[in-house]
Amino acid sequence: QGIAVCGRCGRRMSVHYTGPNGDYPGYVCRTDRDQTGAPSCQVVRALAVDAGVAQILLEALKPDQIAIALAALGQLDREARQLERQWALRRERARYEAERARRQYDAVEPENRLVARSLERVWEERLRVVEGIEQDYDHWRREQPLVLRDDDRDALRALGQNLPQVWHASSTTAADRKRILRFV
Repeated sequence: QGIAVCGRCGRRMSVHYTGPNGDYPGYVCRTDRDQTGAPSCQVVRALAVDAGVAQILLEALKPDQIAIALAALGQLDREARQLERQWALRRERARYEAERARRQYDAVEPENRLVARSLERVWEERLRVVEGIEQDYDHWRREQPLVLRDDDRDALRALGQNLPQVWHASSTTAADRKRILRFV
């Protein structure tokens, strides 16, 4: 699976190996060839691209960069907890208003039809407000960033310490590096 994007057509390029032993990687855009039988749109040697990607990856995952990212995640987590409390109050208030409207409707005498209809409309409106707030809350919860546990944070710190050695180890193959890159 490629990670490069074709500079001509903007589509994803795939990895292609050439050479006598198939050990020279490159990125090739086969879109035109696959769709129309034309020659490949673009071919780029992977070594320079991969070296640039590796440099960006290792720079982004330095221990100090990970510490900054973890601090930012901590701040986002604190803000999310504050927003969660605000949502809880808002939801509680809406439910209270709906329950209050129901009690008012239940308390009205049946012979007061106009008042009963008016109170029923208010009650239904409050129920719609509750439903809307609950939907908004569910949407907000789905969009919240991932919360990291302490052991996840420790694993990320260890990754920042160990990744350069693993990346540059002679036993690490190009396929291993691509798997690491996809995982990160």
